[in-house]
Formats: sequence, C-alpha cells, structure tokens
Amino acid sequence: MTRALALWLLAARLVAAEPMKQVGVDATLSIPLSPWIHETGFGGGGSIWLHLPVAQFVDVTARLGAIVHADRPIDRYPDARARISEVPLLGGARFQLTDGSVRGYLEGEVGLIFRRVDVDVLGLTDDSARIRLASSLGAAVEVDRFELRAAVWLADLSDLDHDIGIVVSAGARFYEF
Repeated sequence: MTRALALWLLAARLVAAEPMKQVGVDATLSIPLSPWIHETGFGGGGSIWLHLPVAQFVDVTARLGAIVHADRPIDRYPDARARISEVPLLGGARFQLTDGSVRGYLEGEVGLIFRRVDVDVLGLTDDSARIRLASSLGAAVEVDRFELRAAVWLADLSDLDHDIGIVVSAGARFYEF
C-alpha cells in the first residue's frame, strides 16, 4: 500500500513538472522609426501566440497578428494619404533568463508578413499588397499569466535600412495544455 502511494505521488509529480504548451493574446503598438515614420503612422493591433517548450528554459514560438497603421500624407502630393496594414505570421524561439514569480525572456522571431498599402488621392483609391520576410528581436517580462514585450521590428528584411520600428505589446496567456 505504501509503495503504491509513493508511486502514485511520483507519477503525479512528474506529470505536474511537465512544461505546458501555452496560448495567449496581446494588444500591440507599433512605432515606426526614421525613415519609415515619414511613410506611415503609429500602428495598433493584436496577435495570438503559441509557446511550445522544447528544453528547459527554451520555447519555440508562433505568432499570428494584425496591425493597422494610422494614415499619413504622401509627400509631394497634396490631399493624398496612405495607410499600411500588416499581417505577420512569425515563428522563433524565446530563452528564459530568470526563474521565479517574475520571468525574463530574450526572444527572436522570423516569418512572412502580408502588407497592404491603401492610397487615397482626392477620393480616388488604390491599393497594393506584397508578401515579405520580416523579423523581430526583443525581450519580455512575464508575471503569472501576463506578459509585456518590446522588440525591434524589421518589417522587410529585403530593405533593412528603411522599414524598422519598435513593437510593444501587453497580453495574457488564456489556455494551457
């Protein structure tokens, strides 16, 4: 009887110690840096993310989001405005730096971004869309189920000196399995 109880407690401890896969959502603020700030405004949106533990202190990540930037006037064309919308699909890794009630992470992600540019000139509208390779590199702080992230956003890896911004997000884990 004692042996059976000890085996049951050991099995319960092993199951409880297994890292959990996590799903969460966040609200995102995108701040374009120069020279990109001259073409687009600040952006807002959100994403849904997945963290899959693969080793102690290492998670594989996946993220799908949407960001809509405020419209901006187009230089050299009076009464013309442009707005950018982005839908990133990213994957990467995050490395846990601290353990305890407050956990710190370094994160890196890369993936595809669907970007649409809408232009309005005196009521005449047009749009164009393209798919590019994008990346982010940043850090996160996690307390309980809540997470705050900040990252450098490279919105187009084929144009590294142009489409660069800062992304800040706050969110929460809502499901573990």
